[in-house]
Amino acid sequence: MTPTPPAPDDQPSAQTGALIARHTLGEWSHDEDEIFAKTESGFVFVASTNSLPGDMGPDMSQQEVANARLIAAAPDLLEALILARDLFVNSDSACAEICDAAILKATGSPR
Repeated sequence: MTPTPPAPDDQPSAQTGALIARHTLGEWSHDEDEIFAKTESGFVFVASTNSLPGDMGPDMSQQEVANARLIAAAPDLLEALILARDLFVNSDSACAEICDAAILKATGSPR
């Protein structure tokens, strides 16, 4: 698995070394195939899993809803993964490596 290289502006905080969130903050949810984040100012559109017209197969609607659920869960999954990775401090285990690769892919920054 080749990790996604970090973008130039995706850097750990100089003060804490913690990863700086670049994604839309707030609780993410979905309504069928659209993903929204609840922020202080209201709901913000994040993404859509809607296919292009004419591109829908027989199960595409169910797949789009499943994709929307997964995308809406992404911030929670990332937070859980970062907490789980902390259990493997100073570890070179396969699980720690998988966690590190997934965190890099999601944030663009190594731990």
